[in-house]
Amino acid sequence: MLTGVVATVGIAGTVTGYLVVDQLTRHLGIAVLLTLALFLLSACVAPVRGGWRAPARAIVAGCLAASWLGAAVLTLLVADADESRYVSPDGGSVLVVTQGWAIIDPVWDVSVRQSSWLVARSWPLGCFNGDDRNNGLESIRWISPTRLEATAGSGLTYVVTVDQGDSRPDRTLSLGCDD
Repeated sequence: MLTGVVATVGIAGTVTGYLVVDQLTRHLGIAVLLTLALFLLSACVAPVRGGWRAPARAIVAGCLAASWLGAAVLTLLVADADESRYVSPDGGSVLVVTQGWAIIDPVWDVSVRQSSWLVARSWPLGCFNGDDRNNGLESIRWISPTRLEATAGSGLTYVVTVDQGDSRPDRTLSLGCDD
């Protein structure tokens, strides 16, 4: 039940941009796996109540277990490799840099979040695709409470201003990422 609530909150947060109870929604993949595990448990118990014969129960349980294992492996393969957080100098916003992978090359997704614990808003800041070295993210930092500086592999520097009220950036960067 709890995992279903967490998954629903995470999906709603992704759609609306609001992060409700940020600490739970950060682990949405784990919540989905737990939901699958509870589903498998209930599916394995259901045939016992229905009076199925042992071979049928074994086949159903084996198929469900294989499905769960496949979902777990798939989740681990597409899971983000690393997440770094940088709090703004005034503490009002958090810069989140998530490094994932596009087959073999790194991809950095960057977002800005309000630093509220219970209800926060998240805004995409940019995407940097390391497929081309010039588009990779070399560094990113706060230069003031409302300004960020991102440096790409090409040496170009991008300055983005963040609204102090809702942490929304004034523009979105996309270097080598498909929109």
